[in-house]
Amino acid sequence: MPKTYDKPTFRQYDDPSAQWLKWKRQAAALEHSEIRRHAHVSIDNRHQCRNCFCCAAAEVLAERKEK
Repeated sequence: MPKTYDKPTFRQYDDPSAQWLKWKRQAAALEHSEIRRHAHVSIDNRHQCRNCFCCAAAEVLAERKEK
């Protein structure tokens, strides 16, 4: 029997840019080590998009390095 999953508990946005900004705010609220942990999923895989939390964390990490 296939496993079924409940609906996601996070809010889904109709506007992808609103979702991206939400992910960036969530990433920025994390401890630095947690931001790096999520960001390195994208960095290590050379993944750059605006559709996942890991890429949002990578952007937050890059913005912090610029300062």
